[in-house]
Amino acid sequence: MIATLLLRVLTRNILEKLHSEKYMKKLLLFIVFFIVSLTIYQLPCHALPRKLAANSLNQEVIKLLSESKCFLSATELIKDWYVSKEWIKRPIDFDGGNTYVSPTDKTGTWVEISFYPNKTIEMMRISHDAQLVISWKSENCEPIVRTVKLDSSATPKKESLFTDNDLDQLLSKKDVLIYAWSPHMPISYEGFAIAKNVAKKNDLAFLPLLDPEANEKAVEKAAQKYKLPKESLKRIQSIELVYRGMLLHFPTILLIRNGKFSSLYPGLPLNEQVLDEFVKEFQK
Repeated sequence: MIATLLLRVLTRNILEKLHSEKYMKKLLLFIVFFIVSLTIYQLPCHALPRKLAANSLNQEVIKLLSESKCFLSATELIKDWYVSKEWIKRPIDFDGGNTYVSPTDKTGTWVEISFYPNKTIEMMRISHDAQLVISWKSENCEPIVRTVKLDSSATPKKESLFTDNDLDQLLSKKDVLIYAWSPHMPISYEGFAIAKNVAKKNDLAFLPLLDPEANEKAVEKAAQKYKLPKESLKRIQSIELVYRGMLLHFPTILLIRNGKFSSLYPGLPLNEQVLDEFVKEFQK
């Protein structure tokens, strides 16, 4: 009985306070804060601040390493390969493995590490000419090493490709805005002028690069129709750009400034102002 009376008194006091303008404002602020917090919590990793996402994934990899059978061997190899620990998580493998990739101190050389349900690990060092694969599957952590040579005989002529060597030479000269396009995605053409103007405004070199799988006839037709410059017809053959996600969508924009890479800007920018804000945020 006493508890019921107390509850009624408290309820009445709360309702009286809510009727005042002061407390209504506080309630509205709380509701807005709650909704924003919930939205941020539900955002995917790439929508969070970049450093926060990277730190989170790094901790995730460290945790998985510590739970594996061959923790020491794998950790030593990560150090030997100069992995930057800017881990990017890949979709879960068909065999249940969790795979993460990270750049190294060398342009065009990346490392993959896969953790499997049976606590075994496989690491792979990828470069333009070969893949070095090391796995630990035995109880005594004896590594199994194999090298996979990449066949370059089927690739187009070198002068029509943009490679990691080209990227290295570019980085030594100037900061750049890279614009990946494809003749099979018509919105690619609409973004050319926007990206080029924003690059010029921010003193960045403008580098349009072609979808490596684009049909040759479609490329020729697009080049004639839209009067595309010859340098925009080089196909992406850079491990660095591929692993950073430049082929996931067309168009996609990537900035490089002082040797550092931005996050991706996938899709067609709404206008120059939106892209300019993205550039300036990265330049801070």
